[in-house]
Amino acid sequence: MAADNRSLILLAHFDDILDDCEGALADISHDWANQCRTALTGMRQPGLEALAQSHAGNIVDSIVLAILGGGHGRQVAQQRASEPYDDLPLHVAVEHLVLRPLHHGFAKWHAGNGGPIPTRFARHATAHAVGQPDVFTRDHALVAVMLATSLTRQFWDDPGAP
Repeated sequence: MAADNRSLILLAHFDDILDDCEGALADISHDWANQCRTALTGMRQPGLEALAQSHAGNIVDSIVLAILGGGHGRQVAQQRASEPYDDLPLHVAVEHLVLRPLHHGFAKWHAGNGGPIPTRFARHATAHAVGQPDVFTRDHALVAVMLATSLTRQFWDDPGAP
């Protein structure tokens, strides 16, 4: 499915997706869940989607670094996101599926290298391309919040979680 079509579907179900994210976090008191709820509140305020995208991007990064390691956690997440999961035990396959969106979420992009800014939510562009066109969009923010919620739901009670 083309990225434009995915964006249209997400935006058509914007409020339902936010409601589902809130429901997924309802029984979690961990700080990651509290911070996700803050991003969700921003998503519901017109004009604050960029704030929510930035915050959710930082939540995603914090979770990945806490669970997969501060040194190379992003690289580990990207590797797991692209690995086949058909023959993995179910609990490992579930983790890989939760990490799958990080293939795009941690897309390599560096300010000043002349390469195009990713056309999907990407944590690095969100953190380092403020002021560039098409970095902060409602659909990118929604994807960031969905990803932060998914990672929180999956890993909040992991022994590595702070």
